[in-house]
Amino acid sequence: MGTVIPFNNQMVVDPKTYEELNIGEVGLLCVTGPGMMIGYHNNEEENKKVFIEKNNQKWLVTGDIVRLNNKGEIEYIDRLKRCFVCGIENVYPQQIEDKLSEMPEIEEAIVTKLEDNELQYVPKYHISLYDENANIELLKEKINRLILSTLGENNLARYYEFYYEPLARTSNGKLDPKPYQQQDIEKAKKLIKK
Repeated sequence: MGTVIPFNNQMVVDPKTYEELNIGEVGLLCVTGPGMMIGYHNNEEENKKVFIEKNNQKWLVTGDIVRLNNKGEIEYIDRLKRCFVCGIENVYPQQIEDKLSEMPEIEEAIVTKLEDNELQYVPKYHISLYDENANIELLKEKINRLILSTLGENNLARYYEFYYEPLARTSNGKLDPKPYQQQDIEKAKKLIKK
């Protein structure tokens, strides 16, 4: 993401306690300064969700999970609302999606979460492939090696779904995980009813 705009300040905090974190730790980005919005018009409930008071200043909670490096640069990791816990570790879907996009066989990918009795949630990969004749089992092995060696075991897919067309996008052209997450929830409900 780069550095913060002049005359503004940033702070990276623990998403639960809002305690400020050290350089290099992953947390929630908060910003303050003259360019920050004052608040939502006539919407105190929303204002309570997005502003905190810390160090005698009003801070906007951006909803972005980031890391502040020792150069003062903000490194974007993911949106808070997409993150989930698998076992005892945080999983950041954007990191997995970025890794998957490095593979030449994969056009694009979206990671969703599925409830799990033992691990809370587990990752599911929705992957759009370039080639309809791809060997899926070999590709899964290759994906598992990449994710295990770079992001660790809790980021491994427990479920896969492959597509041969582009994945859904928002109105501004970004990949949209919402329909896939909703689809996963609906499928899980049907399985429970059986």
